[in-house]
Amino acid sequence: MDIHQRQRMYEEENFVLGHLRHKNIKKKISIYLHPPDNDIHISRVLLNGGSWEDNNLLKSVEAMSQNPDAIFIDIGAHVGVYSLTLASLGYKVIAIDCFKDNIERLCASAKLGNLSKNMYIIHNALSDRKETVVVRESSPSNIGGNTIVQKSSLT
Repeated sequence: MDIHQRQRMYEEENFVLGHLRHKNIKKKISIYLHPPDNDIHISRVLLNGGSWEDNNLLKSVEAMSQNPDAIFIDIGAHVGVYSLTLASLGYKVIAIDCFKDNIERLCASAKLGNLSKNMYIIHNALSDRKETVVVRESSPSNIGGNTIVQKSSLT
């Protein structure tokens, strides 16, 4: 499948192509987002301005620059703002997210940016104990607000 066929497939799946643009980071990084009406916070903000949590991201970049052999672990990676930025700068990244729609976008972004060699992407919830959990959806307009709850707490 060539890049144009892949892009058409992603568009059919409601993947919205955006670009990360951070102050003090010269790279423009491609990122697949959710439609802005489904993710009114992160995806919409990224489409309008290209950045998310700039100060925290720059602190992460600084910490990694002081420890270049470290591995950045992005727990709750969402669509991968931190993961993609750090991988594009050559750092090793482990990105973890439990939501399939986020993982699909993150994998597609890593592939598009040729960043897969720096990223290990895990589709799973992360906890300090083994238990069965379910997704609690926030609202149709706020995918980023989805949460994980214990299955037993729903009964």
